[in-house]
Amino acid sequence: MASASCRKCGRNLDFSGDRPRFCAYCGQPLDGSALEATIEYSPAPEAGLTVVGPSIGPGASIPDRLAGYRLVRRIGDGGMGAVFEAEDEVHGRKVAVKVLSDRIGAGRESIDRFRQEGRLAATISHPRCVFVLAADEVDGRPYIVMELMTGQTLQGLVDSVGPLPVEEAVLRILDVIDGLIAAHRLGVIHRDVKPSNCFLEADGRVKVGDFGLSKSLAADTSLTRTGSFIGTPLYASAEQVKGEPVDERTDIYSVAATLHFLLTGHPPFEAKDATAALARIVSEAPRPLRERRPDAPAGLESAVLRGLERDRDRRWRSLSEFRDALLPFAPHPIPDAGLAPRVAAFAVDAACIGLLWAALHLLAFRPLLGELWGMMLSDLVSWVAYFGPLEGLLGAAVGKRLLRLRVFRDDRRAEPGIPLASVRALAFYGIALLPWSLVTTIMEQIWGDRILDWGRESLGFALANVLLPALGLAIVLGPMRRRNGYRGMHEFLSRTRTVRLPRAARRREPSARRRSARDSSIIRRPPGVLDHVGPYRIRGAVRWESGRRVLAAEDSGLGREVWVVMSADRSEQPDTARRELNRPTRSRWISGGETPEGRWDAYTAPAGAPIADVAGPEGLPWSEARPILSELAEELSSSMADGTLPASLDPEQVWVEPDGSVQLVDPLGGPAPRAGHPPDQPRVDGDRRSLTLLARVAALALEGGRRRSSDATSAIRAPVPAQARELLDRLAGPGPRYDRLVEARDRLRGLASEPDELTFMARVNRLSTFVASIPLRLAGTTLLLGMIHAAGFGERMHDASGISQARVEAIQFACLSLILWPAMAAVSRCRWTSSFLGAVLVRDDGMPPSRPHCAVRELVIWAPLMGLGLVAIFVRTGAAWGTPAWLLWAVWALPGTWVLIDMAHELAFPGRMLHDRLARTRLVPR
Repeated sequence: MASASCRKCGRNLDFSGDRPRFCAYCGQPLDGSALEATIEYSPAPEAGLTVVGPSIGPGASIPDRLAGYRLVRRIGDGGMGAVFEAEDEVHGRKVAVKVLSDRIGAGRESIDRFRQEGRLAATISHPRCVFVLAADEVDGRPYIVMELMTGQTLQGLVDSVGPLPVEEAVLRILDVIDGLIAAHRLGVIHRDVKPSNCFLEADGRVKVGDFGLSKSLAADTSLTRTGSFIGTPLYASAEQVKGEPVDERTDIYSVAATLHFLLTGHPPFEAKDATAALARIVSEAPRPLRERRPDAPAGLESAVLRGLERDRDRRWRSLSEFRDALLPFAPHPIPDAGLAPRVAAFAVDAACIGLLWAALHLLAFRPLLGELWGMMLSDLVSWVAYFGPLEGLLGAAVGKRLLRLRVFRDDRRAEPGIPLASVRALAFYGIALLPWSLVTTIMEQIWGDRILDWGRESLGFALANVLLPALGLAIVLGPMRRRNGYRGMHEFLSRTRTVRLPRAARRREPSARRRSARDSSIIRRPPGVLDHVGPYRIRGAVRWESGRRVLAAEDSGLGREVWVVMSADRSEQPDTARRELNRPTRSRWISGGETPEGRWDAYTAPAGAPIADVAGPEGLPWSEARPILSELAEELSSSMADGTLPASLDPEQVWVEPDGSVQLVDPLGGPAPRAGHPPDQPRVDGDRRSLTLLARVAALALEGGRRRSSDATSAIRAPVPAQARELLDRLAGPGPRYDRLVEARDRLRGLASEPDELTFMARVNRLSTFVASIPLRLAGTTLLLGMIHAAGFGERMHDASGISQARVEAIQFACLSLILWPAMAAVSRCRWTSSFLGAVLVRDDGMPPSRPHCAVRELVIWAPLMGLGLVAIFVRTGAAWGTPAWLLWAVWALPGTWVLIDMAHELAFPGRMLHDRLARTRLVPR
């Protein structure tokens, strides 16, 4: 082992064989190395990276048949072996078989690596990943069986048609990201994502495959190589080049590099040989995307370049975060922003403009132009300087970015650019604010101090300050209608619009309750259970019934958990549609066969727990239950469309995976649709059975152990948003029901864009309203108390009781408050405050509170406040001379402390201040 030293960074590089040409840490060329078109780079095994080695030569001995698979043709070479199109002679399906190379297979380490590759890939069952069917060994030769990908790769697509349109490229890469997210959830890092490993299906969707399924690396004209290398140089991250450990962010780099290729037709770095390319990866930043693709939105360029950062700590933290950044550029409708978030964003931006205005006025324009004209010019310049660059280049200033709003061109495809954004800002300012600013400045210049004296000048100045801004805003806001996306006059003039970014479907992290539920199913081993069925080792029985049994088993070749369904009816073979079904919401069929006991079929085993166990005794919040119901409705609808709806549907078949996704585990139900015997069930029967299942699952998810699984008729009692209440009432309850599943499915789709709980802004509004209501309530009570005093009642009470006047007034004030406000709450049912907040007050069971309940809730709010206030007054009026001042202040702070504690509870539990928890009520979105 030789060593070389880098003169730039001072690090030593150990190597064997030829001297390295560049430093793997800083990219500095090293003296004495010749230019070569091949590389030999074999880092230490602890780097944990995929190694691509020599391929199988044409003369390698590969049999025509391999363990029941007839090899049809060779379709590619991978580093560990060759890939063949093959026919499964047992089930009659076409598959891809990867066979370990003769040259590689001699080493034990290579065989173990090959097997590990199959085991890791087999843990992933996702429509956007190539599925591994089996792995075994024949005569000492390991092989892996995978689904066959017959379409071209993304590499081939770009080679044939050139760079893709922006929306199409983003759509393709989102499929890649979805597949990799599924792998990352299972702890699998792909490590070799590239266009030639991403396969197109017949419907245009993309699947991520292993490098072994790509075209021969030896035939890759981009770079040639000998020996071994970790990953593919053109799409490898800096940490891969350096031989450092990889993590999820390594795949993020490769995904960003692949997207760069789809958009430009070129990888981020190009060179005459692989060595130079590697040197650039570790030492240079990639070229800006828009140098090659000028029409690419600036936001998209920013997202890609962040994914291509050399320092992994500066990349996106996760693929989900990267996916969120790409969503605005995908080909889906981006909704227009409503009025409420735009007003909230404007309030934030106005505060920022105020700071910029103050700096410009004090430091620049006031010294040059004086007070009045400096103020007006500062207005104009700060408005354009703030909105022009931020909205033109980034699509959003501070306020809009906080609320996920963006300013796009009228076609919704990209940011407007600085010229259009400046026109937009000038139009708004010129219409809404410039006349007011100009007129009032002239008035102050002419009238001066006379404005301060009451007269015609002061009246005219006051009217100008009120009417001119109101008139300007009316002109700007006048065209805003729902049908035109609430576009103002300034947006029509600048050909822009304000949109709301879609949110990625995101789930909460599985709770400890959910994780413990994964082992809730009892696997027993009754007498007579087999040790092996086909290639599977039986661990026990999940269900043991006469004529049909479900066994838990393990695929020893892949280390994968499977469920084997044993049926005495040999004709109970799933039909072709069920065998080929590949959705993450259904158990995937792997293989099947016959034994003397009957027919058996193997399915992927669920990793989660039944919905009843996940919900637990208290049920799930609507934010967790809604995605479950939505995915279940989508699966049932798809099953009805392709004829794979299970013969029986029961809530025990609905399982929730550790990541919160749903799976319909039909092995726990009745027989699957038989081959040659399509289910003869009318559409209406499928709708009825699916809606019944959806209702029962909704009840179990939301009510938990309080609900019997068989009860699908009584109303579901759970605190949900008002719009969700309508859905639940039409699923289960005494009123009209849904007739077709698509109605419930579409309603669930619509609810995905509605808030599941009070938003942050709604909670801030609630706390602000609560604080603002305190002085108003106190003022109203004081007014009534004044009327009582006018009647002399307080004096008579003081004379009769001998209590001091201050204490009498405090008692009267407290009693009056505890009568007046609960009475008003009972009359209004608290609707006036909840309507103002865009919320609805409900009980803990989701039902509207009665009038007495509303009165009790109001008492819970004000009784502690009044009680602590009385304590403070009694202590203050009875305090002896010389009582420490801090003690008196501490007593007076007690009511305020209660208010803060009450409000703090809202921050931890959305929709529930402390008084709501005590009164067993809560606010939910309207």
